[in-house]
Amino acid sequence: MSENIPPTNGIAAPPSDQPAPRRTWSVGTLTYTSAGLVVLFCWLLAGDYAWSMKERAVNPMAQVMLRSFTAPDWLVGLLVGSVPAAIGMILSPVISVRSDRHRGKWGRRIPFLLIPTPIVAL
Repeated sequence: MSENIPPTNGIAAPPSDQPAPRRTWSVGTLTYTSAGLVVLFCWLLAGDYAWSMKERAVNPMAQVMLRSFTAPDWLVGLLVGSVPAAIGMILSPVISVRSDRHRGKWGRRIPFLLIPTPIVAL
């Protein structure tokens, strides 16, 4: 046996006065404990749930609102389906490239989220 490894004969080591070290995970500059990971996963699940509810509610509510104003079917299809898809197809690549190349004191994404977030929240 090596001199650096103490022999184990089934007897547990006596408890020490110091608590066991907390296990941590780190990626880059981020460091998480077990409790931190649980909180992170809860926030991620809550955000995904909110996003799913928004995705499921906006289109049907827009259709109901447009029908209550007696909009024709072609206009409902245009405003609910085609226009948002066209805007996303044109603007998303432009905004994504600009955001990826932006270097500012607030980071890459925050300046691009400050303007649309309050509008979407309203």
